[in-house]
Formats: sequence, C-alpha cells, structure tokens
Amino acid sequence: MGTGKTAVDKHKQALDYYHKGLKLIKTNPNMDDNDFYKKVFYYYIGVSHKNMGDLDESLAYLDTTLTYYVLGTQEYYRTLEMKATMLNNAGRYAEALPLLKQIVGFYMKDGRISTINYEMRIQTAIGQLAKAEQHVGNYEKALDLAHKNACYFYKVPEVQYSISSNKNFRDAEYCVYQKIDIFKEMFHLSRDTSLLSSMMDHFHFVMNITDVNASASQTAKSLLEISSRYKYNSDRLLNFLSEENLPQRYQEDIYQLVAKSKAFS
Repeated sequence: MGTGKTAVDKHKQALDYYHKGLKLIKTNPNMDDNDFYKKVFYYYIGVSHKNMGDLDESLAYLDTTLTYYVLGTQEYYRTLEMKATMLNNAGRYAEALPLLKQIVGFYMKDGRISTINYEMRIQTAIGQLAKAEQHVGNYEKALDLAHKNACYFYKVPEVQYSISSNKNFRDAEYCVYQKIDIFKEMFHLSRDTSLLSSMMDHFHFVMNITDVNASASQTAKSLLEISSRYKYNSDRLLNFLSEENLPQRYQEDIYQLVAKSKAFS
C-alpha cells in the first residue's frame, strides 16, 4: 500500500503506511526476515521525507537504513548515492563530496565500469561528483569528470567504452552543459577569454546533438521538450553574457551561434 501511495505522489499517506509496517515489525521480533523488512521500511520512510522536503528527517532514516546493509554491496551504495545527491541538491557540497568519491570508486575499477549493470548509475554518480567538485572550487577536477561522463556516450579511446546505440542524447547534452557551467565559473574568476572560446565550442557541439535529436523526434511532445531544453540553456548562456559585460564581438558571436539551431526557432 505504501509504495502505491508513493507512486502517485501521496507521500504523507505513504509515510503513515510505512510507519505502521515498521511498528508491526518491531512488535514481532521473531518474525522471519525481520532485519530485511526493517531496512525496507526505514528506506521508504526516508524516501517519503525526501519527497516531502524534510531533508534532515530523510537523511536520518537513510543513515539508519545504511546500518542494515553490508558495506561494499550495491544496495549500500545505492542508498549512499541517494543521500549524497540530496546533500548536493541542498548545497551541502563539502558533505556530499567524500560520499560521492566512495560511490564512484565502487562503480568503477581501474577507470572502467565494473559491471554493465552500473552503466546508468556511474553516469549519475560522476555527474553528481563533478557538481560537488565544481561547487567547492575544484574546477579542473570537475571539468575532467564532466568530460569523462560525456565520453561514455561515444566511442572515445580515452575511456575505451561505447554507450549503447539506443541511448537518449539528452544525457549527453547534460554532460556538455555541465562543462559549460564550469567554464562560466572559471571565467568569472579569471577573465581568461580562452574559456569563452571553449564555451562556444562546447555549445556548438551540444547544438549539433540537439538538432540530431530533434530530427529523430517521433512526437510533437518530445520535440517540444527538446526545444524547451535548448532554449532554457541558451537563455542561461545569454544571461551570462549580459551579466559579465563582455565586449560586443563576443555577444554577437554567441547570439549568432545560439540562433543557428532549429530548436531555437
């Protein structure tokens, strides 16, 4: 019942069911698989609090959940990843950083994904690690991570890994946009104009991905999503130009670049 309520975003009702289940388990200590059910209920109580915006409550329940998992198992690191992502989203990057390093280390061995089942998880974890590194000021590390993440979507000798051919380009777009955001922060601090060239090169690259994706779109809804995503990131880039008071030539070059995409019209 609880998971059904969670699935339809009725999180308060779901929380009530999970607490009732946990109370039942605690009052029946001889019940088979007692610890298994405890960790399930603790986990979903934590998820419910997360969905309701109760960060500290959620983190407390996830910490309890982790005590029931064996260190080094996939279940342990999936729960730890949820905790780290929540910390990142709350702006608590310094707390998230060491957790994310553990997670990426688990999913990867010798620079390679340790099992094909971790394909999507490692991409998410690296993206979160890059975000944490960026916001604690480790820009070079963040760039390297975001670049490697983007490379998982192509046949690139550097990582010697090819993503499956049916992968949605949206994830690749995210990786490149993440690099652009890092370049923005680096430029803001250094005023190094070579970073503007890097921004434009990366935006041109992601624009090509967008146009390929738009050309392959099968529905009006998916085409609208692609266009909206491109316009959102285009506006962010143009706002950056305005805020940084860049010379006119840079503004003209980037306005012309942004307008080239079919998704912008």
